[in-house]
Amino acid sequence: MLWVATATDVHAVVAPPAIAPPSATLPSPAVAAWGSGQQVFVALSSSVMHFDGASWLDEPLPAGAVVRAIGGSSPDDVWAMGNAIYHRRGGVWSTLSLPPSVLGMTAVWSIAPDDAWAAGSSAGGGTPVSPLFHWDAPSCTSYPAPAIDAQ
Repeated sequence: MLWVATATDVHAVVAPPAIAPPSATLPSPAVAAWGSGQQVFVALSSSVMHFDGASWLDEPLPAGAVVRAIGGSSPDDVWAMGNAIYHRRGGVWSTLSLPPSVLGMTAVWSIAPDDAWAAGSSAGGGTPVSPLFHWDAPSCTSYPAPAIDAQ
């Protein structure tokens, strides 16, 4: 279980028989948190803090990163969503760029290293671009957004 006491004070209780990780005073407000087993990942606005079972580690993302959501299927398969899609495999973060008309990603759900879904918002105007993507390794597929009747 994860919870945020204040914008910069995150607490977590991890799976037995582990001892709860020490509270972390974060360098910036937490925007999301996700955990698996004894490991916890906290998304900050431009980086990720990782509790590896013993201590908190800063895992920087590329310069200019903006993060809005985090999730994964295991500590070796973590996704951070924002102005790009950031994927952590084996402790290394990689970046997947978004199509130009997608403003950003705001949610992620992953059940396996080769099966993840991400949702976001599109820029609108012109040809609509779906903000729903499915990672089905080795490719990423965009799905059409349903038509919305504004009546």
